[in-house]
Amino acid sequence: MYFRNIRWRKSFFQESIRKKIKNLQRYKAKFHKIGLAVIRHEIPTLDVKDHLCEWIAEVFDKNDTVFHFVYVLSHRFCIYYDVQENTTEIRMIKDTETIFLSIIVRMTAEGELSLNDEEWQ
Repeated sequence: MYFRNIRWRKSFFQESIRKKIKNLQRYKAKFHKIGLAVIRHEIPTLDVKDHLCEWIAEVFDKNDTVFHFVYVLSHRFCIYYDVQENTTEIRMIKDTETIFLSIIVRMTAEGELSLNDEEWQ
């Protein structure tokens, strides 16, 4: 049962990234570097946290790089994956960072993401 559940989570996670890759062309003309942020809503178990880095690396082929970097954001940690270098860094998220990330998520959902907003002042 455990193996089947992990296999399903891996498949769902990787397929979500592949869907974003399909929509990437419209951003390439506007930006020099393009990153992907994956937000995990549920609190992952330790085994899933350990597998996330491996799952990200499997999605990207170094010779066919579409994103320059990937962030996986969760409740207590953030995984940064540099696609070009094939390196991973896991960071713990502080309370102040959680507040800023919540603002970014809300503003993005509302379609009003701007650094000029008074919330950043």
